[in-house]
Amino acid sequence: MREALKQPQYATLPAPAQVATLLVVTAGLLDPVPLDRVAEATRLVHDTVRVALPEVWYAIARGERLTDSQREAVLAAVRPGLAALAVEGAGGDA
Repeated sequence: MREALKQPQYATLPAPAQVATLLVVTAGLLDPVPLDRVAEATRLVHDTVRVALPEVWYAIARGERLTDSQREAVLAAVRPGLAALAVEGAGGDA
């Protein structure tokens, strides 16, 4: 979890990115991603939510509580990309 929440010095992540990361971490979607690809995976999560689900991104930015369907939409949107990173990482370790 620590790796997923790392932030560049002097460049803190916006609240929607932090919330999306925590949602994905608590759902266990980063578990199969190799440690050396976690930063890439979290960028994928942020970009996917910002681009594919702007209404969710802005709801978080406004401080709104996410609905169950919004949480599920985030997980569904990022799942394919994260699965691809996990598979690519597994192949690279062999």
